[in-house]
Amino acid sequence: MTEFAFDIPTLDAGDVALRAIQESDLEPMAAFYATERSQFVGGPLPRVEAWRMISSNLGHWALRGYGMWVIEAEARPIGMCGFIFREGWASRNSAGRSGAALRDAGLPIRPSLRRGRMVHSPTGWTA
Repeated sequence: MTEFAFDIPTLDAGDVALRAIQESDLEPMAAFYATERSQFVGGPLPRVEAWRMISSNLGHWALRGYGMWVIEAEARPIGMCGFIFREGWASRNSAGRSGAALRDAGLPIRPSLRRGRMVHSPTGWTA
């Protein structure tokens, strides 16, 4: 068996943190994407597509070394932000350079869980 592990940094900004997406984010994410509020970020979507977002986000971190973070406030997810570069896009433009700069910067980054698509509404995933 081949072991496959990678680190996704957690950035702690005091009242909010940027952290790796987790399986426990499925419930709030699926609830948000089931509503009309999600229309500006690709929704509404069925629950299986919320799961696909979680797994593709982790895959992006594993394959590219950067990706999306969950924005967490008061111990609950309220949105997502980060960098993506999908297969078929013309060039990496700022996503790859920004991801590399973030990794190389001397920011107060601490390792997160060894886990990790779109920018989500800053108002959160609550239905």
